[in-house]
Amino acid sequence: YLLIDDRGIPYTITKEEIEARQSRSQKPPIPRKSHYCPVCSRTFLYLSDLERHRITHSEHKPHECKVCGKSFKRSSHLERHKHIHTGERPFICVICQKGFREPGELMRHQRVHTGEKPYQCELCHMRFTERNTLRRHIKRKHV
Repeated sequence: YLLIDDRGIPYTITKEEIEARQSRSQKPPIPRKSHYCPVCSRTFLYLSDLERHRITHSEHKPHECKVCGKSFKRSSHLERHKHIHTGERPFICVICQKGFREPGELMRHQRVHTGEKPYQCELCHMRFTERNTLRRHIKRKHV
């Protein structure tokens, strides 16, 4: 099986390894402290992750583009936006030479060339190249 770890990195595991892990972990799981978003009820293991998430529900946009005046909730979004004005795409695909504004965009693009589909539906085992496509599939087919 090709799986994704909690950092989004793909790895492979055999059926035997899964069964071995399951037989070793027959102990009851250790309860983890969860932090809940009061707006959308999403849960987070760490309070810092909840704090970072809360900005998604805010209308406050303190980061303003000096060129066009557009404002953003996160400074990283402003930095990404700045490339629109410069046309800069510093992350280049070594296979087709297409440029991207961010390393994550390049990484996702490279799946076009590799055929990698690291996101798998646990219900029907269909595979997808992007996490959002898997989420949309689950909503449309299984909810």
